[in-house]
Amino acid sequence: MAVYFATETCHLFSPGHHVHGIQWRESLRSSWQPATLLSREATTCRVIIGGTEETWIFHDEDAPLLAAWLEGDPAELAQLGLLRLPHGVYLYPCRRAEDWRDCVSA
Repeated sequence: MAVYFATETCHLFSPGHHVHGIQWRESLRSSWQPATLLSREATTCRVIIGGTEETWIFHDEDAPLLAAWLEGDPAELAQLGLLRLPHGVYLYPCRRAEDWRDCVSA
């Protein structure tokens, strides 16, 4: 399990950025639906979820974790929006471009 805390370069716990510990804990009680990676370019992923193709954006700091999610690999998306990757990492995808916010640093 990987839960992220604010870093020197980013203090956001919004879509596409860090997973908050409370959000992670609550996700464990939610329902999950399968998500399959179609393709990835850097931290932007094309995903099939519920029969629909979506483009998700992740924080730059997530790139090494995303690299282990291979095309065709299934993952699970919690009702609360957290993504559980096959290797046990939790990320918070930004599923709509209009929800993206640039990093806020101290």
